[in-house]
Amino acid sequence: MRKKLIILFFPMLMFLVTIACSTNQDSKNLVSAKVVNVVDGDTLNVMISGKEETIRLL
Repeated sequence: MRKKLIILFFPMLMFLVTIACSTNQDSKNLVSAKVVNVVDGDTLNVMISGKEETIRLL
């Protein structure tokens, strides 16, 4: 019974998280970047306009 609840709960949770994270942003505010390196779980090095930048995810 518990396994069935987990199997039903997890996809529903992922669906709700996806909806909550999606926003209506204007595309003029977006910047294209290429991931150069993943430093660890929350830090990325990206290439933006020919310059390498470090991004920390919060």
